[in-house]
Amino acid sequence: MTVTREAVVAFLDGLSTLELAELIAALQERLGVRLEEAAVRVVMGAAPVQVVMGAEPESTEFDVVLEDFGGDKVAVIRALRELSPIGLREAKALVESAPVKVREFLPREEAKAIAERLRAAGARVSVR
Repeated sequence: MTVTREAVVAFLDGLSTLELAELIAALQERLGVRLEEAAVRVVMGAAPVQVVMGAEPESTEFDVVLEDFGGDKVAVIRALRELSPIGLREAKALVESAPVKVREFLPREEAKAIAERLRAAGARVSVR
């Protein structure tokens, strides 16, 4: 016996609000999902969910990107070595390969501090 979508809708239409709530709870428990999350993921995808829910996602992790080393490459290399446990050769290669992520997944304040230190050395830096 095949049950059609129309038959399921007709069955659900005949349920009271309490019976429908109990059915939803039982399905959630049996399937191991929350109906709201599953429906929104399937229908809307991850990005629109946040817009629909009215909550703008706030980033908690930031990347420091060296856009350009500016006029004083040596000062930027020194600053980079002070901020990271890397050797001279690695720092030089990193600076010369700009634009490049210098540090990743940092809290906002730490990313801003690193960016300011690199700017003070003459680099053009962005925090994303």
